[in-house]
Amino acid sequence: LIQFGVIVVVIDCMVEHEGNEVIQQKGCAILALLASTENLQVNLSIAETDGIDMIVSALAGFTENTLIQTDACRALSHLSIDHESRMLISSQGGLILLVNAMNKFREEVDLLEAACSALLNLSSDAEEQVLAGSSVVETVVSTMRHQLNAPRLQEKCLGVLQNISMRSKDSKRAIADAGGIGAVTFAIKEFMGSPSVLERSFTTMWSMAVLEQNQVIIANEGGISLVINGMMANITYEKVQKQACGCLCTLSSNSQNKTLIRDLGGVDAIVYAMWAHYNSEALLIEACRALSSLAVNVQTNEVMIASEGEISAIMSGMRRFPHSERLQEHACVALRNFLLSADNAAIVQPQAAELQQLMNA
Repeated sequence: LIQFGVIVVVIDCMVEHEGNEVIQQKGCAILALLASTENLQVNLSIAETDGIDMIVSALAGFTENTLIQTDACRALSHLSIDHESRMLISSQGGLILLVNAMNKFREEVDLLEAACSALLNLSSDAEEQVLAGSSVVETVVSTMRHQLNAPRLQEKCLGVLQNISMRSKDSKRAIADAGGIGAVTFAIKEFMGSPSVLERSFTTMWSMAVLEQNQVIIANEGGISLVINGMMANITYEKVQKQACGCLCTLSSNSQNKTLIRDLGGVDAIVYAMWAHYNSEALLIEACRALSSLAVNVQTNEVMIASEGEISAIMSGMRRFPHSERLQEHACVALRNFLLSADNAAIVQPQAAELQQLMNA
């Protein structure tokens, strides 16, 4: 296509007939189709021949045309896979135009999915001031609340919130202020059987929970019980379990949340995850971190009474990955915290010799 000049011809035609609605729609549709291959050479050719400029121009110039808006959003979603293209799209106002399209066509799921796919890419490295000024967070949260029966759209919206949340404390606060935590917990509840939605939800919640005030909001929204229920309903999905363990670890830095996680069966859910995915070093690390945090409540000077289940799961991980420094570290910290209780020490005592060997390995 590049060799035969197809891309150049399409873009030249769009430039020549910039005010022609039909030609702009066809041009955006062709460029979206070509970019959908996500072939770097094709995308580079589109960018170098001012294709992105024309797509953004069509998005700005034909705000009432659903087809143009959808095809332009779809094209930008495929063209924004590399950093340079993302910067170009943002600098030309593409990010704001995508948000405007989402606000205008709230019933068009195809358009919303395409726009969210583009925002998912753009939000990974757009300037925070641009994100804040374009009302991305408010629009994404509003879309999640309005389109309750679109799992793919929910997943993409969660991805945008995840990217923005990971930027800064101010971003986490902005998402919470916009009602984002409620939108995330609703997505978990509504799509409990969708591992991809849950993975995104737990990752976003994990990031949001870094702020102390958000930990309280998450608990009040029923987020803790939803995470635990999601773990139990999706035990075979490693990524879901890993993100959930990380989420519970961060949430448990709040004393009341720590008690709530224990009471709701969070410890059992973590142990089940460890046994179900005993070959996953990454999951075991997050699980040991979570157990370490749950074992001790500094504010109440309380040590959780463990069972053989927690101790066995931790030691099994140590055996499985004897050369993993991070896993050994977090496993040892978890055991140390449990051993602050004489009752727990009695459980570990029969395995003391093996534990000593594992720690010296």
